[in-house]
Amino acid sequence: MNWIVDEQNIFEWFVHYPFYEINRIIPYSLIFYPAFVFLQGDLHGHMISIPFQVAFLSYIYGTVFKKTDHDKDDRVIRFMDLLIPGIFPGFFLLINTWNDPSFVIFTGAAIVLVAFQEGGIDKNDIISAPILRGIYNWITIVLFSIVLYSPYLLFSSSRGFHGIGILGGKTQLVDFLEIFALFIFVLSILMWWLSRNDLKFMIRTVIISFILAVISGFQIFVLLFPIILISGNYLWKNRGKIPDQLTFILLLTVTGAFLALFCDLFYINDSYGHPYHRMNTIMKITLEIWIFLGIAAANSLYFLFGRPSGKKFTFGKYMGVPDFIADRFVHNNWLDKS
Repeated sequence: MNWIVDEQNIFEWFVHYPFYEINRIIPYSLIFYPAFVFLQGDLHGHMISIPFQVAFLSYIYGTVFKKTDHDKDDRVIRFMDLLIPGIFPGFFLLINTWNDPSFVIFTGAAIVLVAFQEGGIDKNDIISAPILRGIYNWITIVLFSIVLYSPYLLFSSSRGFHGIGILGGKTQLVDFLEIFALFIFVLSILMWWLSRNDLKFMIRTVIISFILAVISGFQIFVLLFPIILISGNYLWKNRGKIPDQLTFILLLTVTGAFLALFCDLFYINDSYGHPYHRMNTIMKITLEIWIFLGIAAANSLYFLFGRPSGKKFTFGKYMGVPDFIADRFVHNNWLDKS
């Protein structure tokens, strides 16, 4: 079968492409990804929630990371910035409960991270005032999400949830790469770019992650630990100096990495018994990982292939990317052709 898509065989490509086979890469589980659920057209909660997940991430970026001084002083805007994020997580409870914990934690992490970038750490206090204010705002958002949807929470029941299990299984590295190779490739280059002035830390991180992966048997540690540690180290050492876009990208990346770790270290104990005990956990959370890592990887290209101002990383020009896509942009002065 010729898998090169053109006008003549695109219909055959759609008809014969093994969509269902590639959903079963990890044994005894389903791997759903956004393109498949939309092609399948199954109006399940995990599909319906995807546009709302993207919208919520956009809202968090616009209100938390790009807030102006005027917005910070306006009481009405400050109240709405607490109310609207409270509406979204509660809404996830209605359409796809699996999304609620992830986005509640992501919201809190975003607020605290921005406060940390702005206020840093007070040497006289354990936690600085901006971070305390960020934690207070996050708690307020969580309370809003509970109060606004209290009727649903009071009169509904999660009969399929029986707790959280530990060590449900170990995803093989080759299977994980088969699913997320494109995102991991781009984000690994980003990690190298962030560590290019501290290569010793990067090398130590990779070696330690490899040793932990071998000892524990969790093969994905070798990929995810460096992503988490390098991102955290960069945010810590460059606090207050990082562009909002890059801070947001790193938060998306770390969130996606932690979700992937969660799928190996834990599982939601539901109505599926062994050996299918991980199926729902992997199926639902993998979709979230696609969104977090997909947005992070796509926006990482902005930094890897050149920015409008400041020092440019010229990885793109070594691959011939500027010349390849130059004719697709009318105003392409940001492409580094030097």
